[in-house]
Amino acid sequence: KTNNNILIIDVFGILKHLYKYSKISYIGGGFNKGIHNIIEPAIHGNFLLFGPKHTRFSEANYFIKHQIAKSINNQSQFEHQLNSFINKKQTKTSRLQIISNYLNKNKQNISVIIDKIKTVIDE
Repeated sequence: KTNNNILIIDVFGILKHLYKYSKISYIGGGFNKGIHNIIEPAIHGNFLLFGPKHTRFSEANYFIKHQIAKSINNQSQFEHQLNSFINKKQTKTSRLQIISNYLNKNKQNISVIIDKIKTVIDE
């Protein structure tokens, strides 16, 4: 039994069930080709940290702009941003509102994609 508040997971398939217990999530892949899925931890109201290879991902840029995500380049920046999020007074409700706004704003894009897929299938 410990009082630690850090959980490191190295198992496939269970993260989606654990995000609801966290406040901050580090997203992998940001130092290679691009970040992994950030929507899953975001919909649970998590602050997000990831590496610099995120610029192709509109959701990452949106969340950075709205101060619920930060890009980091090294361990020092990681520690600084982690502490910043730990001490940030922003409520989970306000983070969820930012995320909801992003999802609602981009709902149209999903409809367009689905319509294009249906067109290809019908051909």
